[in-house]
Amino acid sequence: MPPAVRLLRQSPEKNQAAWDETSMKKALKEVNEMHNSVKSTAKKYGIPRSILQRHLQSGTAKKKLGRHTTVFTPEQEMELIEYVFHMDALFYGLSRTEFLELVYQYAEMNGILHPFKNDTAGSDWYKGFVLRHPDLTLRKPEPTSIARARGFNRPQVYRFFDLLEAEIEKHDIDATRLYNMDETGIQTSSNKPPRVLTKVGKRQVGSIASTERGRTTTVVCCCNAAGSFLFGGAYMKAATTQNAVNGFKSSGLLPTNRYIFDEADFLPATFTENPITAAESSDHQPGSPLQSDVDVERTTSPSFLSETTNCMAPCPNKNQFYSPILKKA
Repeated sequence: MPPAVRLLRQSPEKNQAAWDETSMKKALKEVNEMHNSVKSTAKKYGIPRSILQRHLQSGTAKKKLGRHTTVFTPEQEMELIEYVFHMDALFYGLSRTEFLELVYQYAEMNGILHPFKNDTAGSDWYKGFVLRHPDLTLRKPEPTSIARARGFNRPQVYRFFDLLEAEIEKHDIDATRLYNMDETGIQTSSNKPPRVLTKVGKRQVGSIASTERGRTTTVVCCCNAAGSFLFGGAYMKAATTQNAVNGFKSSGLLPTNRYIFDEADFLPATFTENPITAAESSDHQPGSPLQSDVDVERTTSPSFLSETTNCMAPCPNKNQFYSPILKKA
């Protein structure tokens, strides 16, 4: 005999929450104000009687599927997202652990009911939060010294373009005579920052570090603005002419464009405009300006510190974060 085959009967799909909030509001009004019966009102508007009774008890017409609700409102979650992106732009991005601790403190200080334990939000909440905000991701930042972050400010960038444009005009330099050399490599440094929350698609993620030193194996690349490279063979399969031309254009080198950078690119410098200490001077990297190289008469960029008295940073003595969003609404 052939083996018995068990047929699984597919149940029809349930039409969950076919009613809308407008119908629910009308039904609630008829029951509460006109004193109509729950049964007849529910039948009139096509709402299950048990659902209508539950909304009568809660006093709200808002539709809700399932028994799970979010801890924060969409506006509160957007405030958290904006703060995470702002701290990332300042090169002080939050790690996953720091963000979950911040979320717990945010809920506590604003009196929001939550299921969090052990002074931190849970992994399940974090997974749901990431699903609701797909532009949030974890990236490993590049260690960036304070001296380098401070050196990239608007006055110094504009001063560079002043010199570049003057030399191009003076010597009639075209694309074949303007070269750019850069290096990359593997750095054996013990300063490995954790991954921080940032925006999906961001090209480079930085993090302020006390040092950038390390033993490095360096690979040097050199090309001109016309797309000619000094290397051949397999390297040329990746380093195309169009990539080289686009690289000069996107950095504003040729054609020169000093306005290629926006306010977000200069944000790290606004947080690091204090004088460089002797310890930082010993960590100075070639090509990044010291305080003596910076125009002391330049107008200081508007700083986020001037708007808030506290910034997002771990307290040395307490496992607590201070942030302008950690305040009662």
